[in-house]
Amino acid sequence: MSNENGQNTGSDSGKETQKGATGELKGAIAPALRHYPSPRSVRLNTLLAIRREMSAVYKDARCGRLPTAEATRLSYVLTQIAMLWEMTEFEPRLRALEQKAAADAQTPAAAVPR
Repeated sequence: MSNENGQNTGSDSGKETQKGATGELKGAIAPALRHYPSPRSVRLNTLLAIRREMSAVYKDARCGRLPTAEATRLSYVLTQIAMLWEMTEFEPRLRALEQKAAADAQTPAAAVPR
């Protein structure tokens, strides 16, 4: 909040901000006010799609279209999505293999002729 002279008197959130010479906000909350365009619709239903999106985030950061801090956050989230995708894909396969191994262990072995 500021008074009629434009001086900073504090804010409701407890974080102080200052206005620079050009009127832009400076301080702790300034980066939070930055607005990024909404992302395109992306289907992350395969590891290949997740890898492609992570590559796009990397390219955007390299070209300066995306701040590196935001790219780091998005890359972390994409990594977590990839790990969850792997777990959900492999869990049913592992369960089927374990059930087959348990069934094979209970079946008596056939006599091997000599």
